[in-house]
Amino acid sequence: MLRRVWAVLAISWLLATANVGIAQNQRYVRNLGSNSPVIVFVHGVLGDGAASWATGNVSWPKLVAEDSAFNGASIYVHDYRTTLKTGLSINELAENLRLRLIDDGVIDHRELIFIAHSMGGLVTRQYLLKYRSIAAKTRFLFFLSTPTTGSELANLASIISRNPQFRDMRLMQSADYLANLQLDWFAANFGIPTYCAYETFDTYGIKVVDQASASNLCTRGLDPIQADHISIAKPTRRTDDQYISFRNASR
Repeated sequence: MLRRVWAVLAISWLLATANVGIAQNQRYVRNLGSNSPVIVFVHGVLGDGAASWATGNVSWPKLVAEDSAFNGASIYVHDYRTTLKTGLSINELAENLRLRLIDDGVIDHRELIFIAHSMGGLVTRQYLLKYRSIAAKTRFLFFLSTPTTGSELANLASIISRNPQFRDMRLMQSADYLANLQLDWFAANFGIPTYCAYETFDTYGIKVVDQASASNLCTRGLDPIQADHISIAKPTRRTDDQYISFRNASR
């Protein structure tokens, strides 16, 4: 138990310090106007819109912008505040996503594609459940290690943190937030193609999100990625498996 608590602290420290010195609030990487589809990046807990997707000067949104396969698409990076100490609930983060997407004109695009890491997938699902008109023009979802049925790490983190995001991501029980989100998603019957990828490497000795949790509610491809929970969102070249997985989904 003590080892796992130390692992929680180590992973939290790594995520938190990864954000230091990196610009926030990128928003549009490229905007080709409302007639274009838009790819929306949504990061996870303790991340941000820049560091969560980047290794050095290479970032996933930038790789997409430089890939001729996505020449006709706008690219938008959502950013929100999340810390180990406190933060908004996932339900509230969905409202923050609504706020930003309206303000930046993202919802005016003819088609949306969401690529989300970890908790970002839960935020995205909650947002689409609330705003069905956006769900109707969502082409597909691509989730990277999203804890749809929860994470053991979140159970441990909720002991040492007052951030409600960890409470919301605890291993699913019948009356928990994740259980209700799952029921609501099934009831909505959107039919949105949902592609998923999951980590195969441990992060500080812990599998942050296991295959069972990452694959729940997925309807299309499920790809194992040789990466840990952090690096799965940080391809460094277009030949990396997670990048290829996303590009294949977009075809």
